[in-house]
Amino acid sequence: MDSRASTTPEYARAMVQFWIRFLATPNDVEDAVAIRMARQRIVQRGGRWFVIVLEEQALRTWFGSAEVQAGQLGRLLEVMALPQVSLGIIPLLWWTGFGVVVGGCSHHFRAGIRASTDIAGGQRW
Repeated sequence: MDSRASTTPEYARAMVQFWIRFLATPNDVEDAVAIRMARQRIVQRGGRWFVIVLEEQALRTWFGSAEVQAGQLGRLLEVMALPQVSLGIIPLLWWTGFGVVVGGCSHHFRAGIRASTDIAGGQRW
């Protein structure tokens, strides 16, 4: 679940630690977690409408222990209940009319405009 607007600190920490080891990048776990938590405050305070779109695989990918995963799924349920949040799930495979497409990144929308797109390696378009 790589939607920064819906991660617990424990899940974010486990996920970032995984990618730091996998990609052999500098260890900035605490800074990355702090930034993710700061972004969540924007969503939680209201006044704006947010659409969060996750790939189905994000719900199936585990980072950390069973307790971390359970906390993360619980956090997602809390965020879904916020009146200013709409959550969409992109299936692993879906039919577009041009053929089957497999997802590969997460998109964040605000007021009908794509605000950012993240891929697994942390790059942003």
